[in-house]
Amino acid sequence: MPTLLAPLHQHWHSGKQKMASTKKVFDLVIIGAGMMGSAAAYHSSQIPGTSVCLVGPSEPKVRKEHEIFGCWFDEGRICCRVHEKHTWSVLSSRSIQRYREIEKQTGLNFYSNVGNIQCLEKKEEFESLLQMNQQMTASAEDVSKKWNDIYPFFNFPDDIYILQEKVNAGHISPREQVRAHQTAALQHGTEIVRKIVSTVTPADNPDYKYAGHRILF
Repeated sequence: MPTLLAPLHQHWHSGKQKMASTKKVFDLVIIGAGMMGSAAAYHSSQIPGTSVCLVGPSEPKVRKEHEIFGCWFDEGRICCRVHEKHTWSVLSSRSIQRYREIEKQTGLNFYSNVGNIQCLEKKEEFESLLQMNQQMTASAEDVSKKWNDIYPFFNFPDDIYILQEKVNAGHISPREQVRAHQTAALQHGTEIVRKIVSTVTPADNPDYKYAGHRILF
Protein backbone atom coordinates (compact mmCIF):
# COMPACT_ATOMS: atom_id res chain seq x y z
CA MET A 1 0.00 0.00 0.00
CA PRO A 2 1.53 3.38 -0.99
CA THR A 3 2.09 6.05 1.64
CA LEU A 4 -0.05 9.12 1.12
CA LEU A 5 1.36 12.51 2.06
CA ALA A 6 -1.25 15.21 2.39
CA PRO A 7 -0.68 18.83 1.26
CA LEU A 8 0.83 21.41 3.57
CA HIS A 9 -1.06 22.76 6.57
CA GLN A 10 -3.89 20.37 7.24
CA HIS A 11 -5.99 19.65 10.32
CA TRP A 12 -7.40 16.37 11.52
CA HIS A 13 -10.09 15.84 14.08
CA SER A 14 -11.85 12.95 15.79
CA GLY A 15 -15.29 14.48 15.79
CA LYS A 16 -15.01 15.42 19.48
CA GLN A 17 -11.84 17.48 19.40
CA LYS A 18 -13.18 20.90 18.37
CA MET A 19 -11.29 23.39 20.48
CA ALA A 20 -9.90 26.41 18.64
CA SER A 21 -8.44 28.14 21.69
CA THR A 22 -5.55 25.69 22.36
CA LYS A 23 -4.60 24.49 18.91
CA LYS A 24 -1.37 22.47 18.65
CA VAL A 25 0.60 22.49 15.41
CA PHE A 26 3.14 19.72 14.71
CA ASP A 27 5.70 19.32 11.96
CA LEU A 28 4.36 15.80 11.35
CA VAL A 29 1.10 14.12 12.32
CA ILE A 30 1.03 10.34 11.78
CA ILE A 31 -2.44 8.82 11.53
CA GLY A 32 -2.52 5.17 12.55
CA ALA A 33 -0.71 3.87 15.65
CA GLY A 34 -0.09 0.28 14.59
CA MET A 35 3.15 -1.38 13.51
CA MET A 36 3.90 1.00 10.65
CA GLY A 37 2.69 4.20 12.28
CA SER A 38 4.47 3.54 15.59
CA ALA A 39 7.74 2.75 13.82
CA ALA A 40 7.36 5.89 11.69
CA ALA A 41 6.81 7.95 14.85
CA TYR A 42 9.92 6.50 16.49
CA HIS A 43 12.19 7.22 13.53
CA SER A 44 10.65 10.62 12.77
CA SER A 45 11.06 11.68 16.40
CA GLN A 46 14.83 11.34 16.03
CA ILE A 47 14.99 14.03 13.34
CA PRO A 48 16.36 17.15 15.09
CA GLY A 49 13.87 19.97 15.46
CA THR A 50 10.89 17.89 14.31
CA SER A 51 7.72 17.78 16.41
CA VAL A 52 5.73 14.57 15.94
CA CYS A 53 2.19 13.57 16.90
CA LEU A 54 1.03 9.94 16.60
CA VAL A 55 -2.74 9.42 16.47
CA GLY A 56 -4.52 6.12 16.99
CA PRO A 57 -6.44 4.13 19.60
CA SER A 58 -5.02 1.46 21.88
CA GLU A 59 -5.99 -2.18 21.51
CA PRO A 60 -9.48 -2.55 23.03
CA LYS A 61 -9.67 -4.54 26.25
CA VAL A 62 -13.09 -5.86 25.24
CA ARG A 63 -12.98 -7.13 21.65
CA LYS A 64 -16.74 -6.95 21.10
CA GLU A 65 -16.67 -3.19 21.69
CA HIS A 66 -13.84 -2.30 19.35
CA GLU A 67 -14.39 0.22 16.56
CA ILE A 68 -11.38 -0.80 14.50
CA PHE A 69 -9.27 -3.95 14.44
CA GLY A 70 -5.51 -3.56 14.24
CA CYS A 71 -3.28 -6.01 12.38
CA TRP A 72 -0.95 -6.03 15.42
CA PHE A 73 -3.39 -7.56 17.91
CA ASP A 74 -1.46 -10.85 18.09
CA GLU A 75 1.66 -12.41 19.58
CA GLY A 76 3.49 -14.11 16.73
CA ARG A 77 5.12 -12.87 13.54
CA ILE A 78 7.95 -14.76 11.80
CA CYS A 79 11.08 -12.81 10.92
CA CYS A 80 14.12 -13.97 8.95
CA ARG A 81 16.86 -12.53 6.77
CA VAL A 82 16.65 -14.71 3.66
CA HIS A 83 13.74 -13.97 1.33
CA GLU A 84 13.04 -14.57 -2.33
CA LYS A 85 13.34 -10.85 -3.11
CA HIS A 86 16.52 -8.89 -2.40
CA THR A 87 14.60 -5.85 -1.18
CA TRP A 88 12.77 -7.87 1.47
CA SER A 89 16.02 -9.53 2.54
CA VAL A 90 17.75 -6.18 3.00
CA LEU A 91 14.84 -4.58 4.87
CA SER A 92 14.38 -7.63 7.12
CA SER A 93 18.09 -7.76 7.94
CA ARG A 94 18.22 -4.07 8.83
CA SER A 95 15.10 -4.35 10.97
CA ILE A 96 16.37 -7.39 12.89
CA GLN A 97 19.67 -5.63 13.55
CA ARG A 98 17.77 -2.83 15.32
CA TYR A 99 15.55 -5.00 17.51
CA ARG A 100 17.94 -5.42 20.45
CA GLU A 101 18.79 -1.71 20.42
CA ILE A 102 15.11 -0.76 20.74
CA GLU A 103 14.56 -3.41 23.44
CA LYS A 104 17.50 -2.06 25.44
CA GLN A 105 16.33 1.53 25.02
CA THR A 106 12.78 0.83 26.20
CA GLY A 107 13.12 -2.21 28.47
CA LEU A 108 10.45 -4.00 26.40
CA ASN A 109 11.32 -7.37 24.85
CA PHE A 110 9.52 -8.31 21.64
CA TYR A 111 12.08 -10.34 19.63
CA SER A 112 12.82 -14.05 20.14
CA ASN A 113 16.05 -14.99 18.36
CA VAL A 114 15.23 -18.70 18.06
CA GLY A 115 16.02 -19.32 14.39
CA ASN A 116 13.89 -20.16 11.39
CA ILE A 117 13.52 -22.87 8.75
CA GLN A 118 12.00 -22.59 5.30
CA CYS A 119 10.69 -25.68 3.51
CA LEU A 120 10.26 -25.71 -0.25
CA GLU A 121 9.12 -28.30 -2.77
CA LYS A 122 10.66 -26.75 -5.89
CA LYS A 123 14.42 -27.01 -6.37
CA GLU A 124 14.69 -23.79 -8.39
CA GLU A 125 13.02 -21.78 -5.60
CA PHE A 126 15.34 -23.31 -3.04
CA GLU A 127 18.41 -22.54 -5.15
CA SER A 128 17.18 -18.95 -5.41
CA LEU A 129 17.12 -18.76 -1.60
CA LEU A 130 20.62 -20.21 -1.43
CA GLN A 131 21.85 -17.51 -3.80
CA MET A 132 20.16 -14.82 -1.71
CA ASN A 133 21.70 -16.30 1.43
CA GLN A 134 25.15 -16.03 -0.13
CA GLN A 135 24.46 -12.49 -1.34
CA MET A 136 23.29 -11.42 2.12
CA THR A 137 26.02 -13.40 3.96
CA ALA A 138 23.20 -14.56 6.24
CA SER A 139 24.91 -17.84 7.30
CA ALA A 140 21.82 -19.93 6.57
CA GLU A 141 22.42 -23.65 5.99
CA ASP A 142 21.02 -26.29 3.66
CA VAL A 143 19.76 -29.05 5.98
CA SER A 144 17.73 -30.92 3.39
CA LYS A 145 19.69 -34.14 3.98
CA LYS A 146 19.91 -33.98 7.77
CA TRP A 147 16.74 -32.28 8.99
CA ASN A 148 15.51 -35.53 10.53
CA ASP A 149 18.50 -35.63 12.88
CA ILE A 150 18.03 -31.97 13.86
CA TYR A 151 14.24 -31.95 14.04
CA PRO A 152 13.07 -35.54 14.71
CA PHE A 153 9.66 -34.23 15.78
CA PHE A 154 8.90 -33.03 12.21
CA ASN A 155 7.52 -35.21 9.45
CA PHE A 156 8.53 -33.80 6.08
CA PRO A 157 8.50 -35.58 2.69
CA ASP A 158 11.83 -37.08 1.67
CA ASP A 159 12.15 -34.79 -1.37
CA ILE A 160 11.68 -31.52 0.56
CA TYR A 161 14.30 -28.73 0.50
CA ILE A 162 15.01 -27.05 3.84
CA LEU A 163 16.98 -23.89 4.63
CA GLN A 164 17.85 -23.23 8.27
CA GLU A 165 18.75 -19.86 9.83
CA LYS A 166 20.07 -20.57 13.31
CA VAL A 167 20.54 -16.97 14.40
CA ASN A 168 19.25 -13.51 13.51
CA ALA A 169 15.84 -15.00 12.81
CA GLY A 170 12.83 -16.12 14.82
CA HIS A 171 9.63 -14.34 15.74
CA ILE A 172 8.39 -11.09 17.24
CA SER A 173 5.40 -10.06 19.32
CA PRO A 174 3.60 -7.35 17.30
CA ARG A 175 1.89 -6.05 20.46
CA GLU A 176 5.18 -5.59 22.29
CA GLN A 177 6.91 -4.17 19.23
CA VAL A 178 4.23 -1.49 18.92
CA ARG A 179 4.60 -0.74 22.63
CA ALA A 180 8.38 -0.50 22.27
CA HIS A 181 8.26 1.82 19.25
CA GLN A 182 5.71 4.05 20.95
CA THR A 183 7.74 4.12 24.18
CA ALA A 184 10.87 5.06 22.24
CA ALA A 185 8.94 7.74 20.35
CA LEU A 186 7.68 9.19 23.64
CA GLN A 187 11.25 9.25 24.93
CA HIS A 188 12.13 11.48 21.97
CA GLY A 189 9.24 13.88 22.53
CA THR A 190 6.43 12.44 20.40
CA GLU A 191 2.90 13.18 21.58
CA ILE A 192 0.47 10.26 21.30
CA VAL A 193 -3.26 10.93 20.99
CA ARG A 194 -5.47 7.87 21.61
CA LYS A 195 -8.25 8.83 19.22
CA ILE A 196 -9.73 7.62 15.92
CA VAL A 197 -9.38 10.19 13.14
CA SER A 198 -12.61 10.85 11.26
CA THR A 199 -11.72 13.88 9.14
CA VAL A 200 -8.74 15.65 7.56
CA THR A 201 -9.51 19.21 6.53
CA PRO A 202 -7.56 22.25 5.19
CA ALA A 203 -5.84 24.43 7.76
CA ASP A 204 -8.01 27.47 7.14
CA ASN A 205 -10.67 25.77 9.27
CA PRO A 206 -10.19 27.26 12.79
CA ASP A 207 -12.31 24.78 14.74
CA TYR A 208 -9.96 21.88 15.46
CA LYS A 209 -7.44 21.26 18.20
CA TYR A 210 -4.57 19.59 16.33
CA ALA A 211 -2.84 20.50 13.07
CA GLY A 212 0.19 19.32 11.11
CA HIS A 213 2.41 20.73 8.41
CA ARG A 214 2.60 17.17 7.09
CA ILE A 215 0.04 14.39 7.55
CA LEU A 216 1.23 10.82 7.10
CA PHE A 217 -1.49 8.20 6.61
